[in-house]
Amino acid sequence: MKDLDQQQAVKATMTWLVDVVIGENLCPFAREPLESSKLEIVSCSEHELMAVLGQSLENINNSIYETALVVLNNDVDFKNFYELFCDIEFAFEQNELDQTFQLVAFHPDFVFEGLDQDDLANLVNRSPLPTIHILKRESFDNLNLTETSGEDISKANEERLKSKSPEQLKQLFPWQRF
Repeated sequence: MKDLDQQQAVKATMTWLVDVVIGENLCPFAREPLESSKLEIVSCSEHELMAVLGQSLENINNSIYETALVVLNNDVDFKNFYELFCDIEFAFEQNELDQTFQLVAFHPDFVFEGLDQDDLANLVNRSPLPTIHILKRESFDNLNLTETSGEDISKANEERLKSKSPEQLKQLFPWQRF
């Protein structure tokens, strides 16, 4: 996607969240925060990212929101985005914020390590725009997940997406080429 204004970026992300993440049950925990207005979706440029992340962390920490999607409204390639994401994760670790928050990266060209670019398993972390999902670990811990729950959900998502026809995939991921 080309650069979008903030409203367009939030709308594209909300459509993806509702149609793909919740509609396809890729994240069984996403519906509740959305329906209870505990999900913040905020859009910014790459230059504004650190300030916006800080505000979102404050909002989550003060229980205004339970989780946040911080969406970059400008076109950042996957390599540069993932380097930026890793730098942010490192800063979280250095400041012990990783004890309170968990980050997840989404990108239109997301590729899991060890997979080919066109492997459909990558769709699990593909979004219309570069996105950082902030979760409060406490909320995640309250879900009573087992050690393998994350892997089980990811594997089920991969199988679900791989079972879709090319036409279904085009409808779910219109920004992708199949």
